[in-house]
Amino acid sequence: CMPTTGNWGSHSRVDFKVFTDKMFKLMANDPVFWELAGVSDYASRKADEEIVRWVGQLYRHYCIEGKTDLLSKEYGFLYELNHIRNVDFADGLDHWDVQAAEPGSVDARHIDGLQNLFVTSAAMNADYGLVMTRSRVGPNRATQPLRDLRPGRAYLLTVYTGDYGDMANGISEKKELAVTIEVTNTDLIPEKSFQLINPSIRSDQRRSFHYRNHQYYHGYHHLVFRARETQADLVLSDWASPEGAGGPTDQQLVFGLLELRPYFE
Repeated sequence: CMPTTGNWGSHSRVDFKVFTDKMFKLMANDPVFWELAGVSDYASRKADEEIVRWVGQLYRHYCIEGKTDLLSKEYGFLYELNHIRNVDFADGLDHWDVQAAEPGSVDARHIDGLQNLFVTSAAMNADYGLVMTRSRVGPNRATQPLRDLRPGRAYLLTVYTGDYGDMANGISEKKELAVTIEVTNTDLIPEKSFQLINPSIRSDQRRSFHYRNHQYYHGYHHLVFRARETQADLVLSDWASPEGAGGPTDQQLVFGLLELRPYFE
């Protein structure tokens, strides 16, 4: 579950932490594992800090304390995530409030192989992304009210972004994209939040991407925040700030593989 490089936690509708919990529960309860000599989770060097800590807690819960029920229940973590509706844009722009700077400057587009470029071929999301064409007139914005937040709880929002022109034309260029991704009415936890610019780890011959020597670069946005109330608004924009675009006019930007889940503190 490491961002961008072999991310097996790539299904935006389920919590990967609960998925791993279910695997541990199976080993703790099914008689076929009665003489199991040891347990090792693959692989800590390919996991982010939250998952490493969570797996350590699973070791304690099942292997040291000998418990057999789901650890997730103690923290109120649910397998199915429902904070964002139409999270992969497979239903177009349903549930999203779109403010387009110009006619046609925002659309939900099918992009063959998008999930493969962003993470791995194991991604379970639909190959759709939100595409914004930057205008000099003003920012494009897409917002959605988040549901079922618990005040005081920490959450992790992850979003992948990319330059659609580079994607469509096989251009390999490492660059920071001018975008805004924010969650209103919450408190950002800056020491746990970051952004990365990473290359795709897989080739896509249909777009002339060649593994290792011609990789597609994309942005990864990792925002940990604390909810103030039960609702907040997720805002995506192709301007760096309300005061300025921060990037070239007519650049097409893709937002995809969104996920929002409770964060294990």
